[in-house]
Amino acid sequence: MPVDNRINLQETVGPGWCCDAIDSKTICFGGYRNGRGFFTTTHDGGAIWHEISISDNGVINVSFLGDLRGWALVGSYGGNMVWGTLDGGLNWSRLTQPGEMGLTSPFK
Repeated sequence: MPVDNRINLQETVGPGWCCDAIDSKTICFGGYRNGRGFFTTTHDGGAIWHEISISDNGVINVSFLGDLRGWALVGSYGGNMVWGTLDGGLNWSRLTQPGEMGLTSPFK
């Protein structure tokens, strides 16, 4: 069901994969492959994909709150971690402090 006029693909699209789509052009996949977590993002409907590996295990879920700001729940050996992006998924970083990227509560 569309949320805020966007396609929400918060569902597993296969074993070890998750994704969120802002619209038909901006899509971010996350998952686990070759012993590492990764994000793959497109901003042009899939003509060009940008992929990065991350230091933690696989991406469990990914969610965007607009074109640029997104969060992901990522499995880690020390427990699940939250990762964030401020550039539409081109770069991701592990969030270590409450309030980073303006996230103070998942219920607000």
